[in-house]
Amino acid sequence: MKYRPRQIFRQLRRQSPSENLHSFWNLIRGSVLRYFWRNRRFASAKSRGELFILANGRETFLLSTRDLAISSRLFAEGEFDFHKFERAFAALGARRLSTLLDIGAHVGPISIPAVKRKFSSRAVAVEPDRENFGLLQTNILMNGLEEKIVSINAAVGPFLDSVFERLDGGSNTGDHRYALTEHLPDQEASATTPTIVLDSFFEVIDVETSLLWMDIQGGEGLALEGARNLLEAGIPVVLELDPTLLEPNGGLSRGFSLLGGYASFVDLGSPFLEHQDVGSLGTFYAEALAAGTWHDLSLIHI
Repeated sequence: MKYRPRQIFRQLRRQSPSENLHSFWNLIRGSVLRYFWRNRRFASAKSRGELFILANGRETFLLSTRDLAISSRLFAEGEFDFHKFERAFAALGARRLSTLLDIGAHVGPISIPAVKRKFSSRAVAVEPDRENFGLLQTNILMNGLEEKIVSINAAVGPFLDSVFERLDGGSNTGDHRYALTEHLPDQEASATTPTIVLDSFFEVIDVETSLLWMDIQGGEGLALEGARNLLEAGIPVVLELDPTLLEPNGGLSRGFSLLGGYASFVDLGSPFLEHQDVGSLGTFYAEALAAGTWHDLSLIHI
């Protein structure tokens, strides 16, 4: 397959404006030729039938060439969404974390640099997809972090015996969705997935110096229902708010009411880290639902 630059711009059209700004910043900051060359190399590896490709930068990642979303950007830019983590870290006062709970860890684009670059002393990386989890474990080992990052192959739900089924994300391996069977639409689903609850970490972490980071494709509310103790203790939270994905799982009615003890939230995709009252989250959600947009929010406890 011959590489064509318009493939990159087609990918950029699928991204949010803030992601596009970050992609273009990486283009300017680094080498334009290197960026395009890496995209070409990724596309060429896929066209030759190579299943995996190795990305060497500040961190080392083994990536699936089937993943045309997260892995392709991670290979081309050297990171994926880590600028959002850095913004959240700044919003929380830029103090080193004792533990990062990375829920929906994929192949490690957040937890691995967070620990390796010393933003956090350790991490717990939870990933339900078996292929992603295998790559996550490999990447932890290749970066010499097996003593600092614990990996768990499970979905996160409202209770331990939650039954989730997997909906395939296709060429975006970060878009696999795990739906409670009671909310499962009439479409194909794979085998059920083991489930944990976030409160299982309550007794083993220092809540005040930890961070709960979640990007689980609409399952955030369900996961919050299993984090009552963590939330009452005020653990800082960063989560993806995508109303289109949240609605099939109950929208704000599932779990988000437990955030009442939090004072404010910050939209990490906005130009300024402006704090908004948690009481306005319902309005923020309704506007995002109407506009079809999604946001990464950082929530700060009272």
